[in-house]
Amino acid sequence: MPEIGLSVDWVTILLQALNFLILLVILQRFLYRPLRTKMKEREEEIVSEISEAKQRAEAAEREREALEEKLEEAQEEAEKIRREAREEAAERREEILEQAREDAADVRQEANERIQREEQAARERIQESARQTAVKLAKDLLRETGGKALHDQLVDRFLSGEEDLGDADLDRLADAIRKADGAVRVRTAYPLEADDLQRLRDDLRDRLPWDDESSVPELELSVEEDPELVAGLTLLSGNVALDLNVKHALGELTGGTTEEEEADGDGRREASRGEEEDEEAERARKPRENGGEAS
Repeated sequence: MPEIGLSVDWVTILLQALNFLILLVILQRFLYRPLRTKMKEREEEIVSEISEAKQRAEAAEREREALEEKLEEAQEEAEKIRREAREEAAERREEILEQAREDAADVRQEANERIQREEQAARERIQESARQTAVKLAKDLLRETGGKALHDQLVDRFLSGEEDLGDADLDRLADAIRKADGAVRVRTAYPLEADDLQRLRDDLRDRLPWDDESSVPELELSVEEDPELVAGLTLLSGNVALDLNVKHALGELTGGTTEEEEADGDGRREASRGEEEDEEAERARKPRENGGEAS
């Protein structure tokens, strides 16, 4: 059997040994030494934290002892105060009892007054609720029984001059219409015929107290249908309203305003503010237009 010869490459072995030594130097320089330094720093930090924790524990123990001493002093002081209070209470027993009786009487009187106020408020709420219910029932009844016929009758009474309107109301309405450049909103429970609308325009022109013919504006009537009025109509211009309807009449008969009328009043004020803003914008625009024509 032939022998197998082994040859050793000493150059390769030397190069590998050299590479290994270089690797050890690199690891020693960039890994082992920084790692040992970091571990030493961490060890020092742990020792420092343990020392600080020990110091804090000692400080907490001292603080606990001081608090216990203060607590004992406070307890002694409280006991002293209680003892003095018992002695003072014993000395002023009759005075305190008399004061307590007076306070109790005041409390009873205040409670009675509060009960009376609450009873009065409850009665007023019940009366208001009953009034609202009565108004609603009356409106429903009038709407079912009278309806369009009652509406036509109220409109005819106004147009024929049978409705007795106060001079002050007519003056305020005329002034508001002048300020609104003749704009009038007509809220009606039922639709108005064209003839009735023209009669209303003519009646307002002839009936309202204008200063002179030149001060009578061109009336522009805008009609809004509002079934909540039950029957009749309302004239609005600016912040002035002239009510000639069943809803307003029922409110006057019951001595107050219903929730619907309060909401309606808020709507009128909002609409009035909107119209006033439109009028101001129109007045501001006219001088600019006149200025443009002049130039």
